[in-house]
Amino acid sequence: MRASNITLDTVKQYLRAEEENVQTLEIFLSAAKAFVIRYTGLREDQLDDSEDLTAAILTVCSDLYDNRQMTAAGSTMNPVVQKILDLHTVKPEVGAT
Repeated sequence: MRASNITLDTVKQYLRAEEENVQTLEIFLSAAKAFVIRYTGLREDQLDDSEDLTAAILTVCSDLYDNRQMTAAGSTMNPVVQKILDLHTVKPEVGAT
């Protein structure tokens, strides 16, 4: 299966989420694809070049579904949320004061 073929039904079956809100699954799928794109530096159309990226997208969906809170295991930040936020963190310019 290619990344472009992942549907909400695919995500729902993968998560075994019988009665989950469709909007929530849309958010998870969109966020998972964006995460993989930003992490790899690939364009969305390039995700279909490697079928293993489909597994990565579904795994991120699963982690977002299973860990729907900001913190995990005590007071540490959810690792996937932290990585997503790290990808969006503005880095200070070199030499800036």
